[in-house]
Amino acid sequence: DPTLLHNPPMLSEYPLELRESMLRIPEEDLEAQMDGLRLFKQAQQLRIAAADIAQVLDVKKVSQHLTALAQAIINEVINIAWQQVANRFGVPKSTLGSNNKGFGVIAYGKTGGQELSYGSDLDLVFVHRSPEGDETTGLANGEKVVAASQFYMKLAQRIMHIFNTRMSSGILYELDMRLRPSGNSGVLVIHINTFGQYQQKDAWTWEHQALVRARLIYGNPSIASEFSQIREQILRQA
Repeated sequence: DPTLLHNPPMLSEYPLELRESMLRIPEEDLEAQMDGLRLFKQAQQLRIAAADIAQVLDVKKVSQHLTALAQAIINEVINIAWQQVANRFGVPKSTLGSNNKGFGVIAYGKTGGQELSYGSDLDLVFVHRSPEGDETTGLANGEKVVAASQFYMKLAQRIMHIFNTRMSSGILYELDMRLRPSGNSGVLVIHINTFGQYQQKDAWTWEHQALVRARLIYGNPSIASEFSQIREQILRQA
């Protein structure tokens, strides 16, 4: 249908379209959800590519659409992963009674700069802001209580599994996590305060330079504000 192919959705519509398509898939069927995410990405990239070839979108707009699509998918993957980990351990007590997951995703490189191309990987760093001593609620019988930091580690592993597993429809996106503090030897998800201390005391010059295009693409306003302050302090250093 040329009217569909040459008219990509508005940038703000990707999350809504993805949510609608995922509602048709049973929550307990992770494999079907992972397939659904991959097929949605491919269908939307086809629409963007058609608009690109038909010159409905210029190069900058193509990158903005590809970035908006990736962000919608990141958001959905976090929701799926959260549900799965919460089913095993409950949720961190600091997140009870709010929509706040206490979790943030910092995007670097092309994702941060809204410059994604069709085959780009995603440069991401995961952070959390659970208070010291925070732990999960456990399940109804009080079992499987774990430290909040361990909960977020499990969440990060689950997110990576959903993205990286090779299925008949391929992988979702290649995730590049090497920009996290201490690179590949560092933990998968760190406290936002630890991220700030690392940037102040231990980060290399190129890591500071990378902050120029970094932005928080997932997280509640308090994490967004903390990240913004850290970034500004580092970039204003003499």
